[in-house]
Amino acid sequence: MKLKDTDKAALLVVFGIAVCFVCFMYVFRPNYEAKQSLDAESIELQNRLADLQSKEADREMYETKTVEYEEKYDTVMNAFPPDLNQEITIMFLEGIKESNDFTIAT
Repeated sequence: MKLKDTDKAALLVVFGIAVCFVCFMYVFRPNYEAKQSLDAESIELQNRLADLQSKEADREMYETKTVEYEEKYDTVMNAFPPDLNQEITIMFLEGIKESNDFTIAT
């Protein structure tokens, strides 16, 4: 069976459209999605970098406040005996509740 020139041209057009569609689906589209993913990750990382740079600018203040709060924490913790643990604390609070008709909500 011989094909006419118009049939050959039509088949060539259909084949060209199919090739373009396959290229789009298996080459361009995955690359575009990967680019979109990388762009979103880049924006997220740029925001994180800006946040870290602003924190770096205040690093000395954070370090001095950390030392200050650790000293306050140590002062409070040193007010209690070193052998105080959770079990003893619970027994102490239960004793307060029972002997003084006192309730502790939390």
